[in-house]
Amino acid sequence: EEAGGPARVGAVVHAALAAYAAVLAREARETDERGAAEVFAEAAGLANLPPAEARDAAEVWALAIAQVVRDWPPGAKVEHRVALDAAGDVVGWDSPSCRWRSIIDLAYEREPGRWVVCDWKTGRLLVEGGALCPQLRAYAWALSRDLATGMEGATLVLRYVRMGIVQRADVGATEIAAWPERVAPEVERIARAERDGV
Repeated sequence: EEAGGPARVGAVVHAALAAYAAVLAREARETDERGAAEVFAEAAGLANLPPAEARDAAEVWALAIAQVVRDWPPGAKVEHRVALDAAGDVVGWDSPSCRWRSIIDLAYEREPGRWVVCDWKTGRLLVEGGALCPQLRAYAWALSRDLATGMEGATLVLRYVRMGIVQRADVGATEIAAWPERVAPEVERIARAERDGV
């Protein structure tokens, strides 16, 4: 992800999406225009963005509402937190044994054993590797250790909100199980970036 202003804009949009998902779940609705406006205003206000970034965030938020919200079915996990120890076991978010923490933008079981794992990109940069990037592979593996212990496969999705681009890749359980060793260096990099707020 890009640093500076784009990163702050992305943080606001992600926070607003999590809050909006909570509103929809609480009120058992599929959409709520007033709720969407309120959660975005609160997230943007808490971030105290400079005017130009606030305008940019509002534009990205409008795109996100048009594109992203249609991605999640009832019961989907939005901004789902996963924390794992060195053995790959789920631990508490603040556990001292936690080796890796991450927040998965969207995850849901499309059909028994088949999951969708989605990451929303709010910047202007394309991710090397597309939907098979180490970040999404690590997310799928983490999810298989957490909510989706019977995962038979997953569809990895990258949605570039600003550009309206969607990249997808289907992977099987064997591939997911083999990923820890392959993605360990990237997991460490992501963990450091998230700890440092990058």
